[in-house]
Amino acid sequence: MQEPEVQNKVYLGDLLLRAEVINADSLQDALSLSQRMHVKLGRVLTMQGHLTEQHMAAAEQITALIEYGDLTLEQGVKAIQMVCNQNIDLKTAMNRLSQAVDTGTASNRLGELLQAASILTPAHLRRGLKNYLDTGVPLGRVLVNTGIISESILHAGISAQRLIFKRLINREQAVCALRTAYLDRSTLEEALKKHNLESVVAAPTFGLGELFVYAGIISDNALVTAREIEIVEEKELEQVFLECGYASKICLTGAGNILQMLQEGLVVQDVAAHLLRKVKDAKSFEEVQAALSNFEDFDQENIESVDFTEIIKGSALLSQEELEAASAESLQSRKPLLQTLVEKGKLTSAAAEAIKQLKTRLDIGSLQLEQAVIALAYSFENDLPLEETIDYFGWSNTASR
Repeated sequence: MQEPEVQNKVYLGDLLLRAEVINADSLQDALSLSQRMHVKLGRVLTMQGHLTEQHMAAAEQITALIEYGDLTLEQGVKAIQMVCNQNIDLKTAMNRLSQAVDTGTASNRLGELLQAASILTPAHLRRGLKNYLDTGVPLGRVLVNTGIISESILHAGISAQRLIFKRLINREQAVCALRTAYLDRSTLEEALKKHNLESVVAAPTFGLGELFVYAGIISDNALVTAREIEIVEEKELEQVFLECGYASKICLTGAGNILQMLQEGLVVQDVAAHLLRKVKDAKSFEEVQAALSNFEDFDQENIESVDFTEIIKGSALLSQEELEAASAESLQSRKPLLQTLVEKGKLTSAAAEAIKQLKTRLDIGSLQLEQAVIALAYSFENDLPLEETIDYFGWSNTASR
């Protein structure tokens, strides 16, 4: 088989100098020693502690990719900076670089979807991508942190990507739904229904990420960021959780066992959340096994639950008389109270959903009643998504231990 021809001769030292990984004096010293000792430059630089063995191996691979025309010089310099400064492997760096390369064709990348939906300008996207490459912070989180998009739009964008990858919707449908969600300040699911795509809005799954959120260990926003990394860098969610410091290998093993118990009907979600919080800081697999073997100690009936009416009364969304009337009608019609309140026009669907989310947080102990009441009232007074409000007050991870 014929070897590919070198298109551009590139010197390793020059590349490292351009990437500002070493300075000119250090390079000159290393070159002199390399010539006197008849040792490769890369070996000298690692022996002198300028680069690690892993970083040097990546730099040598990048040099070859440039020489054979698979990378431009500019891309190679950026790749070396990412590997060395962010301490990531070459594959991850290349994945991140590919997200920032303009292919000239429409793609399903998050930034391009948001730009196509007229949520981002080209300038916003360029600045966001530069920040992403320089820091390693996912593009979506960069855009939220700089105030370009809201948490709810980031969530919608990631959800749209996942639906495209599952081939449940196409790019055009995703862009239209994102635009609607942005203009109506609604969720992606509501926007899809508005575009007659109810069939793709399946019942929500309860997997690893949802379990960690339900247990109050990470926030919804943290899960969205993890999902973005999962898609962009083509990693398993468990690996992303490890790299982000959300959980240890021991905890993730326990979480997998808990999800299996949940699927087999041995526990309900509230008990699963309590078990996960119990094994979160486990130091050994034996400790996890001991905790899970006693799962029957968590009796669902003994888990303290907060009534919807306590949240509604505390936030002053309805008067006592309105609540009593709705409660009576709910009992008579045998319909849930929140459903009755929505049907009677006393609550919006958004308010009912927010109250459900708050009740879940109260039941698992990740919020106190007073915090839930404040969050609900502040959310509606300022027209903010509930998750953003909880983050604003710093209550995302206040689960009791």
